[in-house]
Amino acid sequence: MKKRKFKGYSRSSEPKKTKYSKIIISVRDLIKSGVIKAGTDVLKIDYSGRLFIASLTEEGIVKFKNPRDHRIHSFESLSSWSIFCKRLINPSRRGN
Repeated sequence: MKKRKFKGYSRSSEPKKTKYSKIIISVRDLIKSGVIKAGTDVLKIDYSGRLFIASLTEEGIVKFKNPRDHRIHSFESLSSWSIFCKRLINPSRRGN
């Protein structure tokens, strides 16, 4: 039986290799291995004099309460949360 190769992000607990031999490690993998800890208000971004604080779940989901509309937003990656926060300050910002 031929093994299937998976591309991109994987939610499994084991890091996956792509065809380019890069290891993809998720936030969830880092939590499970003890490199980082989940908790309330454990993530911080200081951008243009503004401080953004978020919580991190055991599943690796970032929970952020938007100070403008007081809604809670969920992000599956640290970079997507970072870009969201930076766009609150500078809406034309395209990347991290």
